[in-house]
Amino acid sequence: MKILIMGSGAVGGYFGAVLSRAGHEVVFIARGSHLEAINSSGLRVKSDAMGAFEVQASAMERPDGSWKADLVLYCVKGYDNHTGVPTIGPAVGDGTVVLTLQNGMGSVDALAAAYGREAVLPGLTYVDATRTGPGAVSEFGLKAPDIVFGEEDGSESDRVARVRDALEVEGIDVKVADDITKELWSKFIYICGLSGSTCITRSTFDQVVMTPHTLEFVRSIMREAYAVSQALDVNIAADYVDTTADYFVSIKGENTSSMYTDLMRGSPIEVEVLNGAVARMGAEVSIPTPVNSFIATCLSLYHARAMEERGS
Repeated sequence: MKILIMGSGAVGGYFGAVLSRAGHEVVFIARGSHLEAINSSGLRVKSDAMGAFEVQASAMERPDGSWKADLVLYCVKGYDNHTGVPTIGPAVGDGTVVLTLQNGMGSVDALAAAYGREAVLPGLTYVDATRTGPGAVSEFGLKAPDIVFGEEDGSESDRVARVRDALEVEGIDVKVADDITKELWSKFIYICGLSGSTCITRSTFDQVVMTPHTLEFVRSIMREAYAVSQALDVNIAADYVDTTADYFVSIKGENTSSMYTDLMRGSPIEVEVLNGAVARMGAEVSIPTPVNSFIATCLSLYHARAMEERGS
């Protein structure tokens, strides 16, 4: 299968590499020194689950229209949708499937507005990875990272079957969801609590969850997001916030947030599609979200400075 990786950082780099190793024709969208490194010496992966390997694959800054993808893995950060969505255009043909693995809320609507709802598949991933340098990605986990996706109506369509078959390679644990909205919101609530609490306190997650007051703060973040999900008729268990908080305590320092990692690096952060999205959707359905609104307001100042320094 011809696969375009839109966003070749930690997530896209890892998945693109394992798909290339499995024999798919993979093209990476990358920039700067990362682009140069992939084209000159390939992409190197160090993986706790898969070991160390490297692949030789093509990379470009943007498609030129001469090559159409069967599948696009859309892995850019939410704050780059304004450039990421149009960038893939020349590689999207009549039968192309765009599978978004982006954190937060909004990418499905943004991609559907550009390419039609029939071209887009909603999905998510659970992967702990980082780009360690130009042409280099590390993945940390005892098992292969997950990709979860599905049709919004729960059907197992022909395109779902094709994508599932393509992604079922060593290094990826694939799940087709019969309720992808539930899966998306479950991760969304989870990551809002994880990312919002660590970023606003500038503390590691083990510090946050092992301190009673900040653990309750995490619960408050998730309760607001859960309340919004219920106003939107999302099918999530009533005890989801409590069971998730208990899980956070049980794993302590084994959990981390990509948004916190970006914050500590001085990079832009995805607060607008996470805690900011809770606040926006809450306002739309008349659900108060004071904690998420506070987090989004405070972190928006940092994010704006980071975007300005990056030249965006």
